Amino acid sequence: MTEVIILWDKPILLENLFKEYEISCRIVIPDALSAPHIGTAKMILLPAGFSSEYADSGFKTKLFKEKCVNKLIAFAENGGKLLIFSPLQDFDFSWLNLPIKYKREDIMVSAVSKTQTDAEQNLTAKQNPIAEPNPAAEQKTDPICLINQDDFFCDGFFEIPAPENSKIQISIIETDHLNRPIHLSIPAGKGEIILSSIHEFLSKEYFDSLLVHQNVKI
Repeated sequence: MTEVIILWDKPILLENLFKEYEISCRIVIPDALSAPHIGTAKMILLPAGFSSEYADSGFKTKLFKEKCVNKLIAFAENGGKLLIFSPLQDFDFSWLNLPIKYKREDIMVSAVSKTQTDAEQNLTAKQNPIAEPNPAAEQKTDPICLINQDDFFCDGFFEIPAPENSKIQISIIETDHLNRPIHLSIPAGKGEIILSSIHEFLSKEYFDSLLVHQNVKI
């Protein structure tokens, strides 16, 4: 039984990763999501570069068709996980009804620099108790290990609305050294939409935590 569907149109290294993680996966082209025999899955994953020169125009045209978009949203709302990596160019996620924008930028996230940044923010808070809190810092959560390395590369960050201006809940899972969101979780019905600009393989522990639920019909 397939656990992860990779929405793509050619072989990709992610297949080898999931084989190593002992997670069943297969590649499906966007048009095939509407096929009656497509079956079930726990997660649909959209790889990095889905809206850049790495994806041919035919793939992008099919991906952004209303029928495909509706299938992706319905899958999440029915209990599935929709994990989307970076488009690798400035991008507006309003196509999924999300008030979120992606900004392309090469970013090296270092555990040391993040620790220093957190310490500086704590010092500022102590020196100026009435200073405005950072919305990203307020919302950031401490999940299962996201990635098995201290330093990692990101290809951009996300711009999100302030909590008081947003009609949806957006949880910030990880930020860069400037406290900009790089990994987000958005509830969608019974499921979840996850956006990530981390340009590294995520940990097996993290994937396992996302795949504990039953398969969902696509």
